[in-house]
Amino acid sequence: MNPKVAEWWNLTLTHFKNAERCYNEGDDECVKKEAICAVSAGMLTISELFGKAKGEDDIAFTAWYDFGEDIKNKYYSSKQIIEKTRKTLNSLANLSPPTDKLPEV
Repeated sequence: MNPKVAEWWNLTLTHFKNAERCYNEGDDECVKKEAICAVSAGMLTISELFGKAKGEDDIAFTAWYDFGEDIKNKYYSSKQIIEKTRKTLNSLANLSPPTDKLPEV
C-alpha cells in the first residue's frame, strides 16, 4: 500500500478511536470534533488513493460534505454520531480496490 494512503488511513482510525473515547467520557463536543476529523482524514485517504482522475474522489468529497453538514445542522446524540461516523468510514473503506483494501472500523 502507498505509504501516504496508510498514513492518512491510520490518522482516520486514530480520530475515530478518539471519538469513541470522547463518547465513553461523555464529552459530546469532542465526539463531534473527532468524528468530523475522522471523516475528513478518510476523504483525504480516498483522494490520495485515487487522485483526481476517478469518481471515487467525488464520492468521498460528497460523503465528507454531507456528513459535516448533517453534524453541524441537525441534532444527533453522541451515540448516533459514532454510528454515522462508522457507517461513513466503512463506506469510504469499501471504495478502496482489492489491491489496496482499507480495513473497516
